[in-house]
Amino acid sequence: MLSRKPHSVTRLAEPLRISLAAAMQHLQVLEEAGLVRTQKLGSVRTASVATAGLDVLAAWVRERCPV
Repeated sequence: MLSRKPHSVTRLAEPLRISLAAAMQHLQVLEEAGLVRTQKLGSVRTASVATAGLDVLAAWVRERCPV
């Protein structure tokens, strides 16, 4: 979902049928890894892809899995 556009944590949790707390825990891990960033505006926390983190991940994969 985040590859298309940023979404609220509520929207991300809905199809997974998990609590907001569980969704936030997952997003926190991804944010610490540099793959996602979150922003709070009022009472809504929105998540989006952190492309710089994906670049680091892609380089890591290329080093270990040359084509």
